Amino acid sequence: MRVGAAIFLWVVLLRSPEACAAEAEPQDGREVRDLARALATRGLGLIEAGKPAEAVEVLTRANEIYRAPTIMAELARALERTDRLLEARAILEQVVAYELTSESPVEFEQAKRRSAEALKAVNQEIPVVIVTLRGFRDPIELTVDEGRVESLRVAVDPGIHQLRAVGADGARAVAEVTVARRDQVTVTLAAPVWKPIDDEPSGWFVAAMTFFVAGSASAVVGATTGGLAIERTDRYQELCPLSPCDPAAREPFEAADALATASTASFSLAGGLIALGLTFAIVDLTIPSEGTTVAFGPGFLRLGL
Repeated sequence: MRVGAAIFLWVVLLRSPEACAAEAEPQDGREVRDLARALATRGLGLIEAGKPAEAVEVLTRANEIYRAPTIMAELARALERTDRLLEARAILEQVVAYELTSESPVEFEQAKRRSAEALKAVNQEIPVVIVTLRGFRDPIELTVDEGRVESLRVAVDPGIHQLRAVGADGARAVAEVTVARRDQVTVTLAAPVWKPIDDEPSGWFVAAMTFFVAGSASAVVGATTGGLAIERTDRYQELCPLSPCDPAAREPFEAADALATASTASFSLAGGLIALGLTFAIVDLTIPSEGTTVAFGPGFLRLGL
């Protein structure tokens, strides 16, 4: 433990304006100063022992009890050693802005000068994330670690951070970035866009389209022959309303019977071909593709993300 630093804080607390008026203050005021002095001494010892995280807790408590530039400067030092650079910068800025009076001890002025130098050093260590947004509709909400930010240039502490952008239409993108001290990292957040797939169609897709075309043609043939069969049947009934009929008049009936058979066969073939087309389209849909492409069947409508 730095004995000199501990004595330094003890002297500063005694020499402050509040300490000079100790005899006129109630007993609990002196107890508060004593507690702050004890906590500050303990915090300095923890820093020197390589336990800055514990020192932060102790010095934070001391600073809450008694705000002195000397205590705040040591708190900033502990924060910096735990990579809480943004908090350390904020504390150092408070020390630099601390207004001294004619009665302020010289140690306060020294703490301000040291903090000004420490502030420059901390600012150089703070990593920066530069965000690039693409395809979002204004207004855009950008958050870093669940905290909303207004600038595309964001100062962060070293470590892992999650960035999220949400556009006015609800489109969103998320990215995770890891940064170290002094890093300057650019992260691009792009809104998802639907676009046609520009890759070559698969064999499954080609086969599905072939079966769909053949099945459609067979259905057209079935509908045509079915219509002719109905027409020939009507003609036969006109020529031969009563049985038995003249053999020569049975020709339209026989033709109608043949057309009906062909129509039934064509419709059956069409159903089988279309079923095969659907099967091949589903296989094409379920085969994973590279990247983040998403294909929607039955094959003639294929969109990618």
